[in-house]
Amino acid sequence: MSNKDHITDKQATSRFIEEMNIKARNIGMMNSHFVNVQGFFHEDHISTPRDIALMMLETMGYKDMMRIMGRRNFECEVEGENARTIKAITTIENSSVDDNYTVLVSKTGRIPRVTTNLAIIADTKNENTSFLGVVFKGRTRYEAMRQLFDIGNTVLHSKTKVTPHALMFKNGNFDFGNKYWKNNSGSFNLDYQDYYTYPASYIATSRGISTQIHTGRLNFIPGHKYYVSCMVKCTRYESGTIGFQFTAIKEYQTVGLQRISDGWEKISDVYTAEEGASLRRVYFGGINKANLDGRIDNVTIVDLTKVYGEGEEPTKYEMDEHVYHDLSADKGLVIKMPQSSIPYNFENLNVLFEKNSEELGYPASLTKLLTAMVFLDNISNLDQKLILVSTAI
Repeated sequence: MSNKDHITDKQATSRFIEEMNIKARNIGMMNSHFVNVQGFFHEDHISTPRDIALMMLETMGYKDMMRIMGRRNFECEVEGENARTIKAITTIENSSVDDNYTVLVSKTGRIPRVTTNLAIIADTKNENTSFLGVVFKGRTRYEAMRQLFDIGNTVLHSKTKVTPHALMFKNGNFDFGNKYWKNNSGSFNLDYQDYYTYPASYIATSRGISTQIHTGRLNFIPGHKYYVSCMVKCTRYESGTIGFQFTAIKEYQTVGLQRISDGWEKISDVYTAEEGASLRRVYFGGINKANLDGRIDNVTIVDLTKVYGEGEEPTKYEMDEHVYHDLSADKGLVIKMPQSSIPYNFENLNVLFEKNSEELGYPASLTKLLTAMVFLDNISNLDQKLILVSTAI
């Protein structure tokens, strides 16, 4: 072999990264650029949730990758002088996702103090629905992924568009059971069959003694305007109100239904918090000695003054035009998994919800999906042994 056939490690790495960027362009990742194979932090090593979604879809054509990414543990046999078995356990297991979804393939990515990412393809348990979700810079990436999948189910179930928003209350859709809620009277029970926003609604059945839950300490600011809404359904009515009671004003205001409803209905209002009032909570359920059967879902509380600015707050009617959901991540999207294997782009994909999904961010170890695909494009036999010398490690 002549000298011209030899290349340095640096040249080999540069060529491999060049192939990664070519692969990315062929997939349709037009807003991504890669400068290393691991996903280490670099100002020019960038991507978007949309591009990562296309990359995840591309992995479906690699059977070995799908098999490996779907496993929960691994073993690697090392031969030689220091023979040993190396065991690895997946970092993707988390009850926030696993309780309602079956993870098929997944990849995490993290750069300390910079970003925490996650990409998952999963099936909804007890539903014939599969989703692809991508989270960038998740404050709690597993909860954010669960939120994305729940929103996807809501869009398909309720045939409604969901808009991302900065909500004061984080569990208005009962994604996480009774987390953040306080029980005021009666029993805290959820209905996992009859809901407006997946996965459950609050059972507000009352028999003369109102059944209520409240939001705990929300710290309303005097002079700020607040939008409060929820979806309600009343199936039996004798007395009282099913809805909510706003307490951050001196004379509490109750909004809701006093009749049987024809399916789910939105109730809402805008309030200005007052000095000297209880500035902590909103009550939801059966109110005023209610005797009724019903459900409450999609609890939404927004500090309009904080979000839009003083004097620029939207009206109740403008806010009523949308269904809102918080996402505990800076960027993300959820897609209903396609059934065909045609080349994918965002003109033929069913995007159910997205937040800042075209903004640039750092992909971190999600990069390794692309690294693996380029490797597999050139190495077909994964059973072959690799011989490493100490100087190469």
